[in-house]
Order: sequence, then structure tokens, then C-alpha cells
Amino acid sequence: MNKTWLAVIARAIDSEQELFPLNQTWEAIHQEYNIGLTRAKKLLLTHQDKQELRELVNKISGIDLQQIAPSEFIGMQREQVLTVAVDEKLAGQSVKKNRLAIKSLPGRALKLT
Repeated sequence: MNKTWLAVIARAIDSEQELFPLNQTWEAIHQEYNIGLTRAKKLLLTHQDKQELRELVNKISGIDLQQIAPSEFIGMQREQVLTVAVDEKLAGQSVKKNRLAIKSLPGRALKLT
């Protein structure tokens, strides 16, 4: 589940409305998880559907949307994100930022001295 899907789901869960425009993201979420009912160019999400989405996000990504919003990941380091989610890539920072990357040459052992 990517950051865009998380943000869209979080907004829907926090919203009082039940009808949402059936854009590409909602269409993909609906097709993938079969949550909600399509009504012309809208998606109907009942309170139960929103609860299912909340549980699904928690199960897949380890994020409790009642405790933390996906927008809060932007300011976190990758290690910090791992304390509240399964995927450290949600921080949006490059892997090598403030880190040293080392790899061995093909067919040779890596020696650190």
C-alpha cells in the first residue's frame, strides 16, 4: 500500500461524508480490496467500510490511522517510521541519506579494516 493510497484512505476515514469521487486511486483501492459500492462516478463508503479500511491499513502496513496521520511521516527519519509502520520508505527520504553505503566488488570478499 503506497503513500497516496494511505493519504486518500486516511482522509476518507476522517471525513463525515460517504460519497467520494471515483478517481483512479479509489478505483484501484476498490478493485484491489472490494470495499465500498460504486454509484455512477462515485464510491459509497459506509461507516463499516471505513472501519474495514482502517483495519486493512493496520494489517498491511502496521499503521494505526487513529494514532498517526500519513502526513506525519514526511518529517521522520526512516528508522523512526519503522517504529509505527512496516515500510520505512514512507518517510520519503533516500536510503543513503546520512549513511555510508559499502559493497564488495563482484567475486571478491568485502574487507573492513
